[in-house]
Amino acid sequence: MPAIELMVRFNILFLFLFLSLSAQRFPNPTVDSLLTNGINFILLEDYNSAEKNFQSLNQQFPDLPLGNIFLAAVNISKATDYNFELNEDKLDLLFENAEEITENYKDKYGENLWYHYFVALVNGYKSYYSIEQKDYLSGMFDGIESIKSFENCLEIDKNFAEAFVIIGNYLYWKSKKTEFLEWFPFIEDNTDQGIKFLERAVEETTYSRKLAVYTLIWVYINEKRFQDAVNLSRKILDQYPNNRFVKRALASAYYYLDKEKSIEILNQIKSSLVEDNALNGRNKIILNYRVAKLYFELKNYKKAGDICSKLLSDYAQTKTSDDVIIKRIEMTKELSEKIKENL
Repeated sequence: MPAIELMVRFNILFLFLFLSLSAQRFPNPTVDSLLTNGINFILLEDYNSAEKNFQSLNQQFPDLPLGNIFLAAVNISKATDYNFELNEDKLDLLFENAEEITENYKDKYGENLWYHYFVALVNGYKSYYSIEQKDYLSGMFDGIESIKSFENCLEIDKNFAEAFVIIGNYLYWKSKKTEFLEWFPFIEDNTDQGIKFLERAVEETTYSRKLAVYTLIWVYINEKRFQDAVNLSRKILDQYPNNRFVKRALASAYYYLDKEKSIEILNQIKSSLVEDNALNGRNKIILNYRVAKLYFELKNYKKAGDICSKLLSDYAQTKTSDDVIIKRIEMTKELSEKIKENL
């Protein structure tokens, strides 16, 4: 798997993991209820309801950073799902507010478990956001700071099992992204350790168990354990049958097992985006290109060619500066030429 794809997977995993971790029970039952409901709305991809829920959390509990943190989560989740640009000004303000409230919380309550938890969440989302903006240095720095804060949580409460998910994820993907440096004496391969942490998290976590399982989906795909990835995907889809993040992972696993099934799932994602009025230029060309490429690999050149022709026709008059769309148009042209060679 190319390094850039690993980075993308790492980003998406961070996003899902922090959604899962927030379900660690907060002592105040009203806060816990608002968090649980809001996270459930995100997983159901009901972003408007999620935003209203976390705005309510902000209004009722202005001395906690959780409302700002998860309003950022809603915006990041929606942008990732719908494939549009992040609102930088809005996110910067939410992060600034969350950091200020977190420091005020420390002044009042000290460096307790929840303080470290808040710091971990803020830095985790900042890491995701920075990497999405291609600021990889800041992103990795914030990610490491987030890991340190979760380690502090474990020092305070060794049964804080949700931290195993983050630490296991980090160890595994860090090892995979730096495996070309393993001949250096100070670079360790933590692949097995990372998987063990993740497997322990699946067994021991409660609220975050289903999303800990999601982490393992991409690990299994990367380890070429494709059927295991399919089985784990189905576990999440039993509860969230329309979750597009999980379906994208499932389609990737089926790419290696059953390309027809992969096409079926990609078309389900496309239909779901149409229903949500969210099939924008990016999503449309990305999904259709993936389907065309699968048909090409199945040697159904006519079907693949029809999709490419339609895409190129649709985008022929489109003037865009979107690098993602421009790149996919070029890839579609290249695929179209390959198809012509085989007809």
